[in-house]
Amino acid sequence: MRRGSSRTLEAMPPRHPGRLSFVCVATLIVGTLVAPVGASAADTAHRILAESSPDGPTVDLLIGARPGRGDGVTTLTAGFGSRDKGAVRGLKVRRLRVPAEAAAALERTLAADPSVAYVEVDAAVHATLVPDDPFYGPSTEWGLPLIGAPTAWDTSTGADGPILAVVDTGVDATHPDFDGRVLPGVDLVNADDDASDDNGHGTHVAGIIAATGNNGIGGAGVCWGCRILPVKALDAAGSGVYSTLASGITWAADRGVKVINLSLGGMMDSVTLRAAVAYAQEQGAVVVAAAGNGGVATPLYPAGFDGVIAVGAVDDADARSDFSNYGRDWVDVAAGGCSESTWPDGLYASRCGTSMAAPFVSGGLGLLLAADPAASPTDAEAALESTAGPDGAAWTAFGVIHLDRALASLLGVGSPYPSPPPAPTPTPPPAPVPAPLVLTRSVSLSTVPKSLSVAALAGSGRISLSNPRREYLVVTLRRRNTVVWRGATRSGVVRWAVHLRTAVYTLTVTRPGSHDAKGTVAFTYHRR
Repeated sequence: MRRGSSRTLEAMPPRHPGRLSFVCVATLIVGTLVAPVGASAADTAHRILAESSPDGPTVDLLIGARPGRGDGVTTLTAGFGSRDKGAVRGLKVRRLRVPAEAAAALERTLAADPSVAYVEVDAAVHATLVPDDPFYGPSTEWGLPLIGAPTAWDTSTGADGPILAVVDTGVDATHPDFDGRVLPGVDLVNADDDASDDNGHGTHVAGIIAATGNNGIGGAGVCWGCRILPVKALDAAGSGVYSTLASGITWAADRGVKVINLSLGGMMDSVTLRAAVAYAQEQGAVVVAAAGNGGVATPLYPAGFDGVIAVGAVDDADARSDFSNYGRDWVDVAAGGCSESTWPDGLYASRCGTSMAAPFVSGGLGLLLAADPAASPTDAEAALESTAGPDGAAWTAFGVIHLDRALASLLGVGSPYPSPPPAPTPTPPPAPVPAPLVLTRSVSLSTVPKSLSVAALAGSGRISLSNPRREYLVVTLRRRNTVVWRGATRSGVVRWAVHLRTAVYTLTVTRPGSHDAKGTVAFTYHRR
């Protein structure tokens, strides 16, 4: 199917009573691109996103304000016939509906104002389908043993687990396999508190994360005791816009969730979405997103954003699924790409895609956090990534996740890896001496924006991390003695986004293992 097209979901004839079989995925495809101030955002919007209305075609624009400059949108847009559609939750971004014929002139006006940081189209997104093929619709849950979940359950099934947000089409809280663990959420599509699922996708994703196991009905999720906070940001057709998605991310972050699952995505970058993800990370949440189903190396967003755990899909032979996007420079881990899971009205359905792989990772993070309540979400992320692979490492940064290894690593119980076979000779060759860990310091941070990329700073500054061997590295940012951000990578180039305030920071890069190495860079950040 051509990316960007849409089809109506159709149920295949039930193979078992109470079970529907669907073969689809909710990768969101964006029809346009982000445009900085001065670019052709309005022209692109006129061409792609113009909507019919009694007063003629209209375009929705997102206006980002510079820090400390207010927004000034109401004054600036007077005379253009625009309608203020409100702010994006938690961000200094407003949404305006503008007559299409006035959009270009309004953009020029906004570009000339120093209080405006950027203008971009509030892009439309649509769910797409995976081809209707029996390979994509197995009725078994082979994805759980693939990632070592049954072994991990011998230690913890996630009792009293953390709260995980599912930003999606909503969740059917009445499904018996959730056992009352779906919390009151929000519907940002219809502007109310009823986060019920009128599509099915969100309920399916939530079931992979947290369906109750060993209860005699349905299937089992990864974390049996985790709680789900449903955030409805997509409509009944599985469609939405970036501004609603950004609001859903910040709404969940403000409620203290540990993990945010985004089984969705768009083809184009967005300043607004980047800011929402960075906001969630600043609140202490880990963001997990589907890598997409185009079978290409091109990043999907928000999976392609710095610091987001991008998840690809493998089949039941532990090989990359044909539909899964790939790329060691941006796809972090992989998990099973097909699963049978919960569906609204007490039903169950089989579906495939990276939308299904992402909740295996989110549920795994929840399981780790339930087993070790003292661990932080970034601790759980580091354990999950450092013990992944070697399967899948040829096309992702870390490989297929293995919860049994990750749990052993996090808890410090035994070895997270199987015992190696005996050496073929009594006298093994000398172990190679690892290369030194190099940090190159070139820092001038007084004029960079609040959103700081560790490896490629906006503005005049730069911090470079040399990791030519793509070894596993843990990167920690501290303000005085407090850890404000931490991540892990095997990439040769590290790109993460963090929010800073004026202070002295220390960036430490450590190579864990028997040959520990550490490098440190100190710098002062001045927020403008």
